[in-house]
Amino acid sequence: MDSDFSSNSISGIAYESSNIVPNRHNVHIERCVFTNNNITMDTNDEERYAVSLKLQNSDFVIGNCLFQDNIGMGGIVVDFQEPSDFDGQVGHILNCEFEGNVNGSDVVNLSSSASSPAVYPYVKIEGSSFVRNSPLDSFSIISIKGLYIDIVSNIMYNNDGGNVLYLDQSNIPFLTQKCTDNAIIYNIGQDINEKHTIELQSNGMEFHNNIIQNPANEFEINAISGDQAYSSEENIINATSNWWGTGSAYQIMNRIRDSDEVIGFADVIFEPFLTTQPSDIQNSKYVVYVRVELCLLSYLCICLYA
Repeated sequence: MDSDFSSNSISGIAYESSNIVPNRHNVHIERCVFTNNNITMDTNDEERYAVSLKLQNSDFVIGNCLFQDNIGMGGIVVDFQEPSDFDGQVGHILNCEFEGNVNGSDVVNLSSSASSPAVYPYVKIEGSSFVRNSPLDSFSIISIKGLYIDIVSNIMYNNDGGNVLYLDQSNIPFLTQKCTDNAIIYNIGQDINEKHTIELQSNGMEFHNNIIQNPANEFEINAISGDQAYSSEENIINATSNWWGTGSAYQIMNRIRDSDEVIGFADVIFEPFLTTQPSDIQNSKYVVYVRVELCLLSYLCICLYA
């Protein structure tokens, strides 16, 4: 806690737990600063993140940390190993700031190798900001594979990379999860063929009360079908009650790539949708900051071309 990991050429924290430990224990990383680190391209994968965790029989909390202006590294990578007990592991990323990190891996990468339905991990990302990050083209801002996730009350603004959110739950059982109360705005995908804001093989993720407005991308949601045999109910993504930057159902439909576009993709239900931005998100401190920044940019453009 309360530590500064800055101006290094290697990850700040690397931790691996063991199944030898008889009782479950927690990993707490709080009020730490990871800034101005510069990682060389030949560094191994685990060292290309400010925080690298390999967890077995361990829960974690990463809270109130700053990841800023790092070059060649992502922010957090967590690899959940198969636990020796029968309780799923739990993680929480809370009130963290990720800003200006460039040419690295995913800003947040969470994955699990668990194979038993009883032990799939669960992580909540809450109250965090992801602003002006630019990972390498094949990496995303948030990448999730093989675990359950709730993504609540975050801002993702002016990032570029593979996707803002990449979610692969193709091989885990159905469970309702939520992506709610987030501002996902003015991000740019970097795929040379198609630019997607959110790409998912979901098994229960729902999207509600979000601002999803990324006009530079071809699709806001790319709803790839999962590998397992979904029931018709499980192959539906509930994305109702969001603000998409327009009040036109036709325009929103054209911003979603689902079973209407590709046979075998999931069906995204977006109606009813919000006709104005959610006031609770619109008035949050980060979105107010973004609105001020956009107004200043518009003013500068007017001055330059006047």
